[in-house]
Amino acid sequence: MVLEQFFGQLTEILTFIKGLRRRGVLPWDGDNDYEQYARAVGSDGNMYRAQAATGPAGGNVQDPTTDANDPRIWVLDVPDVGADAQTSGPVAWGKVTANGSGVDTFGVKSVTRTGADSSEYEYEIVLDDGIALTGNCVPIIQPVADIPTIRTTPSTTGFTVQFSSNNYAGASRTFYFAVFGS
Repeated sequence: MVLEQFFGQLTEILTFIKGLRRRGVLPWDGDNDYEQYARAVGSDGNMYRAQAATGPAGGNVQDPTTDANDPRIWVLDVPDVGADAQTSGPVAWGKVTANGSGVDTFGVKSVTRTGADSSEYEYEIVLDDGIALTGNCVPIIQPVADIPTIRTTPSTTGFTVQFSSNNYAGASRTFYFAVFGS
């Protein structure tokens, strides 16, 4: 009897793994705890990335398709920027230098840098009044140096760009950005 139960459970696990391989990423499930940077497919079919841990254990179950937090817990992982650019051009763009100065910017109200060599550098870009980042309005960041660990977090007034502590010095923290959508 125990052996039959074992093989029954093993079959269920193998079926689950087979399904996961076919889908790639599982659909979002409110009963599941998600770590920061976890990915899930929303009910709208889009891929989302968690900016913070979420789930029943933390008491903050948040469906990615209805997330209204500021800043958002879930953000689109692969935005369809090309479609947005065809219907509306960039609403903001520019260059931000390592010291936090905005250069040749458009649609930007302010840029603020926080952090020092021993902490994480964070740049907050606040867009002009009337420009709001929605699910289809996402910033695209292009660093001057090859930096794989930049984190961006959209908010309702703009977005933040964060570099890991003490990994990138001086001009390597300079980046260009464009925001598409409406």
